[in-house]
Amino acid sequence: MWSDGGTRPATLADAPKELKLTESQFDDLRSWVDRALASSDLGWPNVFLNLRAAREFKRRFMHAISGVHLIGLAIASDDVEEFTSDPSSMGDVASKRLPPDDSGVFVGFDVLGMEYGASFHTFSCNGLEKDYVEKLGIIFNAHGLIPDQDQALAAAEYTNRDETRAEPVPWFAVKLYEYDLVNSVSEVSGGV
Repeated sequence: MWSDGGTRPATLADAPKELKLTESQFDDLRSWVDRALASSDLGWPNVFLNLRAAREFKRRFMHAISGVHLIGLAIASDDVEEFTSDPSSMGDVASKRLPPDDSGVFVGFDVLGMEYGASFHTFSCNGLEKDYVEKLGIIFNAHGLIPDQDQALAAAEYTNRDETRAEPVPWFAVKLYEYDLVNSVSEVSGGV
C-alpha cells in the first residue's frame, strides 16, 4: 500500500493512518483482502485480477486518497511462457492469456525486468533513458514511456544484453493502459 506521497507505511499499524481509515474500516479492509485472495479478485502479492475489484477497493478503502491511478499491463504473446513459470499471481494471470480490457487508455510501453515472485524493475530504475535515446533513437511520450511497440521491443532486446549492465533478470516490453477507477453511476453513488 502506498500513500499519495509515494511512501509505504513503516508497519501494519501505520497503514490505517496512511489510508485515512478508522480501525474499524481497516478491519473491514483486511476482511475484504482475505475474501478477495480466496476468490478471483486479488492475486498475491499485489495484483487486482479484475477491474470490478480494483474499483470496489478504491471506493471502499481509498476514498480519502487522491492521485490514485490504476495501471494494467499487457504482455506480448511471445513472452507469456516466461511469465507463466512465475509462482505469483502474475504467472496465474499470464497463463489465462486474457486480452487487455478495452476500456483502458493506452499510455505507452515500458520495459520491465521480472524478478521471481512478480517483483519488477523498470528501465528507468536502471538509468537507461539516455542509452535508449542515444543508441536506439527513442523519443519518450508525455508519460515518460515508449510510444511505439517496435521501439519497445528493441529496447527490451538492448536491456537484456550483458553489456547493458541492467539488473540480471529477463526484460520485456509491456503495453500499459490506464483505467478509470470510477466507471459507473452505481459505483459513484456507493453501489457495487
